Amino acid sequence: MDISTILGAVVAFGLVLAAMMNGGSILLFVDPPSLMIVGGGTIGACLINYPFGEIVRAMAVAKKTLFAKEQAPGEIIAQLIEFSGKARKEGILSLQSVMSKVEDPFFLKGLQMAVDGQEPEALREMMEREIEYVAERHDSGANIFITMAAYAPAMGMVGTLIGLVQMLQTMDDPELNSCW
Repeated sequence: MDISTILGAVVAFGLVLAAMMNGGSILLFVDPPSLMIVGGGTIGACLINYPFGEIVRAMAVAKKTLFAKEQAPGEIIAQLIEFSGKARKEGILSLQSVMSKVEDPFFLKGLQMAVDGQEPEALREMMEREIEYVAERHDSGANIFITMAAYAPAMGMVGTLIGLVQMLQTMDDPELNSCW
């Protein structure tokens, strides 16, 4: 994750929290029933729209987005050069001994297929297909989060309406509850 993403989130949420605390306790803004309506309603709407397995995969994609350790391109290029030299000198099967050095699952899969004797063109097609599958999974996960972003405000409005109805039901005498 980029430092500007973290910094932007800290600044944005920090300023909102500071503004909320300026008027009193932050606990004034915490309402468990409202959280249940918004969170539960949003998740429920997503479960209606998407199969459970896709939602679980989307959460895995979100986890990877937030916590993935990105390997520097220079390191990968250096590994490729090292491995290609080893394969040229000692044969393609010699790469089996260096597979434990590879951290990237995509790179490891390609290396394994090369060691298994796949033809270069077939290997290329399979790896391109793998890239397409990863892109499709990420697009599916992104669509789930877009759907959640669309439903959450609607669930917030439902929660607001429920809160207003409950508030109006508990008002015995408007004159006694007036601030004016």
